[in-house]
Amino acid sequence: MIDGIYLSTAGGLVQEAKHSVIADNVANANTPGFKKQHLMFETRLAEAMMRDRSLPADLPLTSAGGTWIAESVTDFTQGTLSATDNPLDMAIQGEGFFTVTDGREKLYTR
Repeated sequence: MIDGIYLSTAGGLVQEAKHSVIADNVANANTPGFKKQHLMFETRLAEAMMRDRSLPADLPLTSAGGTWIAESVTDFTQGTLSATDNPLDMAIQGEGFFTVTDGREKLYTR
């Protein structure tokens, strides 16, 4: 029974994160230079292992399973470039990043 509670909670947390990322992407859709995020999900390991036919069909499932966030990925697809009258505005067309430093470490930006 407790596994069902954990499974439901995990599903709720995944949905909360998904909605948060979608809301952030929509809220910043018109922000210059904004790069949207994508969440990558994985299903429970035992189910993934069962899809491999070389494993025994009676392999015991030892966890309640569920879905979780595997990673958050930034979409670096080229955006629309627009000219400005500001001589300090810069842009990169194509691949690449500007390298800046905060005095201690290198940081990358577009």
